[in-house]
Amino acid sequence: PLPLPQTVRVEIIEGRHWGYVEFKGITHYICTEPVNETDRFCIVKNMIHKIGDRSQAAGILFWDRVNLDPWVYVAQTDTLCRETSCGSGSAAVGVWTARSSEKKKLEIPVHQKGGLIQVSYFCENRKEHISISGEVRIEAEGIVYLE
Repeated sequence: PLPLPQTVRVEIIEGRHWGYVEFKGITHYICTEPVNETDRFCIVKNMIHKIGDRSQAAGILFWDRVNLDPWVYVAQTDTLCRETSCGSGSAAVGVWTARSSEKKKLEIPVHQKGGLIQVSYFCENRKEHISISGEVRIEAEGIVYLE
């Protein structure tokens, strides 16, 4: 099982509804509204400006109930990366989907550019459990020298 979220709620930022799922160390903002692919970078940059450094890291997730497009911002290094896959983002989507639909049990495939992550969620006696599974591939190996 994965660590459980500390907070799950809805936030309205610039007129858009975002699912807010806060884990220790990273907060995920989940957009389930349709967003054109070409508009996503601008939305992500605006979100980073709006949320500032509320958490160590922020995942800005575009989720259409099948496909996940995860972007991750790390405040300390001021870096933004469009990920090919995101495990904690997949878990956040699972918790958000289960809670917003009031389901006690949920199995959900989360398709991403890096492949499929299967999310399992269940709530029993007011205790939540969440896990993810999927194939892991090493995309590159090597040594990097920095000056």
